[in-house]
Amino acid sequence: MPTVDGYENMRLAHGTLGFRRLRVALTEARRKLATTGEHTYLPHQPEYEGELATWPFPQSRVTFARLKATTAPAYEGFATAASTEVLLAYSVMPYVARLIATPTMMVVAEGDDHTHWDLAVKAYDAIPGERKHLHVVPRSTHLTMYEDDETVARTAEMVSGWFADQL
Repeated sequence: MPTVDGYENMRLAHGTLGFRRLRVALTEARRKLATTGEHTYLPHQPEYEGELATWPFPQSRVTFARLKATTAPAYEGFATAASTEVLLAYSVMPYVARLIATPTMMVVAEGDDHTHWDLAVKAYDAIPGERKHLHVVPRSTHLTMYEDDETVARTAEMVSGWFADQL
């Protein structure tokens, strides 16, 4: 469930007004860091819709709280404003042309509105050559790959089989 273009991803995920609030908060955080040396932290996901967070999906809090309790005890649930700015500058697009003749598989969730599967498919389409495969996990969302162990296991088996054939 890749993020392939951080700016477009955050713009779409936050919506027009939310993205404005995020950019204002990041500018304020940059000023604070420059004047005081103090970092600003944002929640990884908000408690409620409309609250400022790096990823604006309150339903993710439940998933990540479960992961912290079961498999990821070091998860802290926040990001620095600086790392959120790095996310906004991130894009795979300048590099996908380098994957020519490189076996490449991309897995996307059919209903992923967190990392926007349509953006990922555009990146996949830009990969040159035939040694690539796109797998769409049907009837799924971004959180499916965190929440549904059976789907994760089936997908991992399919991915490992594909790479075993290609490498």
